[in-house]
Amino acid sequence: MSQENEKQSLKEKIQKIPAIYKRNFMQIDLIVVLIFTLILAITVNPFEKIDGEKITSFYLTMVTLFGGLTGFIITGVTILLFFLYSVEFKPETREILERFKKSKQYPKTYDVFYSAIKFSGATAITSLLTIIFNWTTNGYLFYLVVFLSLTSVDRIVWSIWILETLTKNIIEADKNELL
Repeated sequence: MSQENEKQSLKEKIQKIPAIYKRNFMQIDLIVVLIFTLILAITVNPFEKIDGEKITSFYLTMVTLFGGLTGFIITGVTILLFFLYSVEFKPETREILERFKKSKQYPKTYDVFYSAIKFSGATAITSLLTIIFNWTTNGYLFYLVVFLSLTSVDRIVWSIWILETLTKNIIEADKNELL
């Protein structure tokens, strides 16, 4: 009988995982990226087969890419703020936006966007400083940039998901209005 209770207890714990992830997705994703980066650092030496010129190109690419992505996410926050505080929307759309603003996830929305901005900016700045001060052969900085960039990509994916979900809800409300 105790084995059955253990199985039931394990099943209950497993069923709680989605709720735990939903509440703590940013922290869990950060831990996963950190573990991945540590495994990469233990198993791969990027300087064995790559010359200094290619490493410099890598950092230049990171500066350009994540500098641009930082601007993209700032634009995303601007779009979100426009959606939430514009008075031009139809009542049905306004209702969706008001429900969103009252939801438990609303404060987390800005956390996701601001985290994406911070990590993207940190990736660009770290890469730029690495080039300026000629630290391109520093392995620690390489893995720091890998960690920052992967975390940034994770946050950007969540930011896009937020904008997509909100936009789909608004379009659906407008579609229902036309029917």
